Amino acid sequence: MTTYAVPGYPHLRTTRPQGTAAQLGQGRIDIQDVSPALLRALDQVGAMLHSFVDIFSGYRTPAYSASVGGFAGDPHSRHVAVDATVGGKPLGAALSAAQWGSLGVTSGNQPNFYQGKPDPTHVQLKSGDQLGAPAATSTGGNLGTFIDGVLRAIGAPLTTTNRLLLAAWASAEGTKAKFNPLATTQPAAGASNFNSVGVKNYRSFQQGVQATATTLQNGHYQGIVSALRRGDVAPNDVVNRYAREFDTWGTGAGAVSSQVHSLTSGQGSALFPGVGKWLTSLPGGDLLFGGGPGNIQGDIASGGLAGLWKLIGNLLDAHWWLRVLQLLAGGVLALAGLYLLARQIGMPSAASAAIPKPVQAAAEATA
Repeated sequence: MTTYAVPGYPHLRTTRPQGTAAQLGQGRIDIQDVSPALLRALDQVGAMLHSFVDIFSGYRTPAYSASVGGFAGDPHSRHVAVDATVGGKPLGAALSAAQWGSLGVTSGNQPNFYQGKPDPTHVQLKSGDQLGAPAATSTGGNLGTFIDGVLRAIGAPLTTTNRLLLAAWASAEGTKAKFNPLATTQPAAGASNFNSVGVKNYRSFQQGVQATATTLQNGHYQGIVSALRRGDVAPNDVVNRYAREFDTWGTGAGAVSSQVHSLTSGQGSALFPGVGKWLTSLPGGDLLFGGGPGNIQGDIASGGLAGLWKLIGNLLDAHWWLRVLQLLAGGVLALAGLYLLARQIGMPSAASAAIPKPVQAAAEATA
């Protein structure tokens, strides 16, 4: 059987070439849109069992899922499930229910799991462990997957700093517009108005992602998009540098900055109660946000964390280094000036010391 490695997960493979959701009908498997939290858990399982986890079904669009025996809105189309084997045997049967539970995963290897039967190849994230908020009024999917979709659409890396910024932005908007957590007014086919300002309710998760990405790239938010494409700028530095762009969007820089603080100090988000746990689960999130699930702050005080963000942002900012070099150059010049001044002040005494003393008279010398 030909298999294909899943980049970034050494114990995961797919049984068919990987592709996008649009290529599912061409025999591809969409892994890139599966929750990273689930993929990390399955990679752990492969390491524990000293074997490869072979995935034969990942993310499915609602229509595609219905066409292959699932249903629109099932766990596959919510980005939180895969079907797989390990060592040639159904993956769900490889661990006990308790072992799966300790990983935050539910196995389909149980009575009456689907259509009155077990589904032993199926595994999915437990509902409480989904990225961001579960399917509800705001995104129709979950905030984490929405954020990743927007970042991909604008060509930005899926870094923890980028994800935190967009999570804080969505929390600051606080809207319940459908498939539209950043509250854009971008027109789209079949979209309806959520409010009198023109914020849209979009018809699908993907339509909302694309509309948000289109708005970001319309020329009014070049600073924000540039920072996101870098992927390493601390969220509050983005807010401070491009405050006018956040104000133009309508959210307001102050509101976004406040939500960055809320998420990094352990207060979380009222509209997206799961987003703190998602941020903690990201690469480096346990260091930046604390050690335990659902606990962003951990052992790092909020003030210290804010300082850490600022330090990281400064170290990666060329303008900051230029200012440092200017200060150093100024310091060197000041020291050189003081040195020259000291030399000038010391010259008379040195000169006088160099003048020969008059020779005493012979009489005085012999007295």
